[in-house]
Parts: sequence; C-alpha cells; structure tokens
Amino acid sequence: MRVQVTRRGGIAGISLHADLATSDLDAATAARVEEALDRLMDQPHVASAAQPDRFYYEITLPDRNRTTSVAEQDLPTELTPLVEMLSKVGSVGRGGQTSPPDPDTSVNDPDGRSRSER
Repeated sequence: MRVQVTRRGGIAGISLHADLATSDLDAATAARVEEALDRLMDQPHVASAAQPDRFYYEITLPDRNRTTSVAEQDLPTELTPLVEMLSKVGSVGRGGQTSPPDPDTSVNDPDGRSRSER
C-alpha cells in the first residue's frame, strides 16, 4: 500500500514528507499498519485538544484518494513503523514546504568530506 506522510509542527516547525510503501515492512507489521490505516481513514475520530509543540500528521493513501490529518497524541500506535520510516527517509522542509537536501552540503566525496568542507 502506498502511503504519503507529512509531519508538521514541533518546536522548530520543520515539516518532513515521504512517499512510503508498506511493502517495505515485514509482512506482519505491514498487515497491522494497513489495518490501522483503514480504520483511521474509515472511522471518524475525535481530535484531542491541541497541544503546543506537538507534531501533526497528514496521511494520504493516493491509490484510494483518501487523506486525513491526525495529531501526534491521537496517532494509533500501530502506525509507529510508518513514523519511523518517515524519520529515516523523509525530505525536510519549513513551513509546510518540503525540498530535497542541498547537494552542496549533503553529498560526501569518496574521501568522506562534504562539498562544503573542501
């Protein structure tokens, strides 16, 4: 299942976005995540009160044309593997805009130095 996840908020206000696939998880975890996503999309949920400096997630299932937003404190624990994947592979942005990393500061040469260190 394809899943697009955007995390916003937090103390720094930096957004993080990734296009993920549950097929990148082991079969049992993928099944739990997909079931939790189905529940999240199909059942209306009551959002808890806004809490400063917490994250908010926008989750989209592009193949189903479905999107929902959920606060960090309301995110089902079964979706933790998606949050972990987002943290590892997501693109960072500010103010809701995401962008790829700056190649002049993030790419290392074979000697291990970044371009900014040359």
